[in-house]
Amino acid sequence: MVEMVVVVVILGVLAMAVVPRMISTRGREVQASALRLADLLTIAARRDSLLSQRIAVEFDARDGRLRLVTLVVPEPESGAAAVWKPDALAPAADIGNARVLEAWADGSSLDPRQWRVELPQNQMRPAIAMVLADAGGQNLWRVDLAPRATRAVVTAGQTPAREGVEGSEFIDLDANGQGVTPW
Repeated sequence: MVEMVVVVVILGVLAMAVVPRMISTRGREVQASALRLADLLTIAARRDSLLSQRIAVEFDARDGRLRLVTLVVPEPESGAAAVWKPDALAPAADIGNARVLEAWADGSSLDPRQWRVELPQNQMRPAIAMVLADAGGQNLWRVDLAPRATRAVVTAGQTPAREGVEGSEFIDLDANGQGVTPW
């Protein structure tokens, strides 16, 4: 009887040590997915600021990947249309078991299942934000890329959808045709 009580106590102690780690694994998986997305957005931001090639970031929930794509323009004689192709130098970011709850570009909602945000040349880059969660809709992580930032930021939890990304509150007066208007 004493041996049985000792075994039950030992199993209870082991369960108390293992169960919290198993529960928090989902949160770590979602955090790792958010960090992978932030890395790809950082690559996109740096490429946008350094190169003149047209690029975009696209997400497709069917394969759970965020990709950096480039616009490939064929020779004019060929008559072929320009096509967006995955960038060979930037590997796609896999979100694993996480899912995108919400996504925004410059405060406008994107379809969380599939979207593409182009990074226009010679213009301010749009603010990009995504909220990831585990399958149960918990363990929220937000990934933000501000228009002038060269690095994406990952934060735990979700902020309201209409709250701007840090740095997106700037208004380009020249782009709005008001470069000489006093304000």
